Amino acid sequence: MLDGFPVYGALEPDGSSMGSLDPTYHGHELNGAFHYHGTEAFPYLVKTFRGSVSSSNLADAPFDQIDPQPIATNFRGNPFPMFTATLPHHIDSLIPNATHTGGTLYVSYGNALENQKSCTYWWVEGTTQDSLYFNFYDENGVLE
Repeated sequence: MLDGFPVYGALEPDGSSMGSLDPTYHGHELNGAFHYHGTEAFPYLVKTFRGSVSSSNLADAPFDQIDPQPIATNFRGNPFPMFTATLPHHIDSLIPNATHTGGTLYVSYGNALENQKSCTYWWVEGTTQDSLYFNFYDENGVLE
């Protein structure tokens, strides 16, 4: 995570079963070292940072943000890449929706908000299977 602590899935780093998690951070210490876990139940990943992070409110940022910003790469491949430019990509903000079943991720390239795209996502719990949905929007807010 951005505070320097590692994140693991349902198993400990040594492959053993995950121990109980601290309800404040969604992680715990093992052999004197703290780490987070991802789970299949809320809050799914990190609930809040345990370590220190730097926050700033840059003039061109719409919200307070963590510095340094992580750089995103296109892991989805075609046919709908978030960006085709070779400039660095930055996560501007992630805003949860009102029902806490998704949110909107704002990403820009070249450190310019006029180059900002967004992805709205949400999930629907089903009786036998949950579904995850995505909508991708261009710099003008038009659905791609």
